[in-house]
Amino acid sequence: MALREIKTVGVVGLGAIGRPIAGHIARIVHTVIGFDIRKEALTVAAPQIVPASSCVDLAARCDLILITVDTDEQVQSVLFATDGLVSGAREDAIIIVSSTIAPRRMTDIAARMKDKRLALLDAPLAGGEDGARTGRLVAFVGGAAETLTAARPVLRAFTSSIHHLGPLGAGLAGKLANNLIFWACLSANDEALKFGERLGVEPTALRNAITAANGQNWALSNSAADKPLPSAEKDMAIVIEEAARLGLGLPLSATVKDTITAIKAARSARERF
Repeated sequence: MALREIKTVGVVGLGAIGRPIAGHIARIVHTVIGFDIRKEALTVAAPQIVPASSCVDLAARCDLILITVDTDEQVQSVLFATDGLVSGAREDAIIIVSSTIAPRRMTDIAARMKDKRLALLDAPLAGGEDGARTGRLVAFVGGAAETLTAARPVLRAFTSSIHHLGPLGAGLAGKLANNLIFWACLSANDEALKFGERLGVEPTALRNAITAANGQNWALSNSAADKPLPSAEKDMAIVIEEAARLGLGLPLSATVKDTITAIKAARSARERF
């Protein structure tokens, strides 16, 4: 399939990740079109982002479309609703799913799009809101190499590195593996700092010491536990569900999910008082 020359890019989902991504893309392409179901998200988007009235309106005007919504249900709606992207997309356009969903969902999506002349990538992103703001996200990509080649200039606008891990779904598998390690580190950090504090060690001093030693990890050195953790339980639920489907025992994952839930509950309680 001959892919379109990318002159106009669409971003669906203008939240904390999608909005700054759209701004970065606007620096390298002529037109960026944005859509979000929340009208307030459209009003606070960068002035160079052209608002669309619907997903189908956006799709009809774009050569490449990036989906940055939160959940699998939202991805399915964005793609396949009556006014969704697939019903209005230009032939030979590229659709990139950057939402974190189960890898097997990409196979389902590709099957539902098999009669359409559209190219598909999964490219979930690591780095959170800070990475989106600074344009230094890490992309885990699954899909055809030639599709990634065409999309790479757009992905470069908001990433520090791009990793092609294999066919459709491979990018999501890589992102979930990364997130399993990240949330496990965050959980271990929380317990270690509590342990040290109970033994009389001031937490900031202990954090500084560990970041200079072999216990150092990204979550600790970037104080990730002090930042919003909106996707933690969703990420771990996907990992646990996929592992069960594969008959793979991942006992740490269930513990991490429970620990993250407890961390968020303790934070919520502190913030109320």
